[in-house]
Amino acid sequence: MIYGYRAELADEFGLPPPKTLGAAIRVVAVFGGYMDRKKDRPPGSKVIWRGYSRLEIGAKTFAVLEKRYHMIRREVLIVKRE
Repeated sequence: MIYGYRAELADEFGLPPPKTLGAAIRVVAVFGGYMDRKKDRPPGSKVIWRGYSRLEIGAKTFAVLEKRYHMIRREVLIVKRE
C-alpha cells in the first residue's frame, strides 16, 4: 500500500485511477526510470523497486509537509490549476 495515498487528491486533479494492475505497475515503474515506449518489454523488478522507493519517499514527504503546514494541499492544488 502506498503510504499517504489520497483518492480525493486524484479526483480534484481529474486523474483517473489505473484500470488494471499492469497499468498501476507501469505508473510506478515510470518513477523508477522505465520509458514506457511502444516496443519496450514490461518493466523489471529493479525498475519497479526503484519507482516504488521514490514514490514512497515522495508520499511520506508530502504527508509530513501536509501535517506541518495544514494548508499545503490547497496551495499545491491552486498552483497546479493556474
